[in-house]
Amino acid sequence: MKTKTILITALALLGLTFTTLAQVTNKALCTERESKNKDGGDPILIKTCLYKKYKTISRGYPDYKGRYTYVYELYKKQPNGSFIQIKNAMLFNKTKNELLSIINSKIEMDFAAFANDAETKDCFEGAAFAPFELDQLGIDFDADKINFNVSFGLSAACMSVDGTMVSFNLDDIETYLNN
Repeated sequence: MKTKTILITALALLGLTFTTLAQVTNKALCTERESKNKDGGDPILIKTCLYKKYKTISRGYPDYKGRYTYVYELYKKQPNGSFIQIKNAMLFNKTKNELLSIINSKIEMDFAAFANDAETKDCFEGAAFAPFELDQLGIDFDADKINFNVSFGLSAACMSVDGTMVSFNLDDIETYLNN
């Protein structure tokens, strides 16, 4: 009986150590898998990441040329352990507008770079940058960062420059997140 108690205590301490290490390193846990495409061709790519009480799922759908378009979902863990889908704004605290301003500034810089590049400027002819709202951003976690993905709404011929991604280290964005 004493050996069993010592073993349980040791396992409990190990569990606390692993939890503490995960919190100290401030990392998201991600898995990637492929799913068969019912239309044939390239597989659907699915990445699921857990970060604290949040989960992101990004699904990449290929077109006939093997180019991928992504759909992003954000979930929050409930007290019973299940996850419910939430709006992007719910991930952030009252400083979310400050963060959104920073994100839009970075997106606008990428937009301007594409619009002024000799090889891509034709795609942006007649297009003007419009700031994005939080719920227009595709959000996903990576091991040590959070990504904000956008599409500029360009034609399929301009798919290679039809958007950008703004990333932040998880440590740097912590002050903007809801706990």
